[in-house]
Amino acid sequence: MGRRLCLGCFVMYPSAAISLAILLLINGFLPLNPIYLLIAAFILFGINAVRKVIFRDNFKKGVHFIFRIELGITLALAIMSIILTRGNERLFTVILVLAVAIVYNVYNGKRNLDICKKCPQHAQFPKCEGLAENYEKTSLRQL
Repeated sequence: MGRRLCLGCFVMYPSAAISLAILLLINGFLPLNPIYLLIAAFILFGINAVRKVIFRDNFKKGVHFIFRIELGITLALAIMSIILTRGNERLFTVILVLAVAIVYNVYNGKRNLDICKKCPQHAQFPKCEGLAENYEKTSLRQL
């Protein structure tokens, strides 16, 4: 029996770490503009947010994989923007990035809870078929 790994842990965080390392390397040769990095982060995040609202995660696992990589890159861009921003602007950038992350996670949690409450097996949570089906769609099996 294999272990299940969340796509966020298995894909998003490593892609964020790799992307951040690449950005740090690039910045050593070519100074990066933190504003442009933050704009790029918000553009990528916006693409992912629109996908979530319109399509509601109704994709195959491969597409989820790609969007987790995109979220990792988005996270790296936001972190690099924070690293490069100076003074009071850094505090503003941190607050802005955290506010967006909190709103995004609250939205996801509320959406998932609403879906769960409509399920006829809601009383059996977390040992219900709906959660198992969602987990299958958004996780990886390690052999």
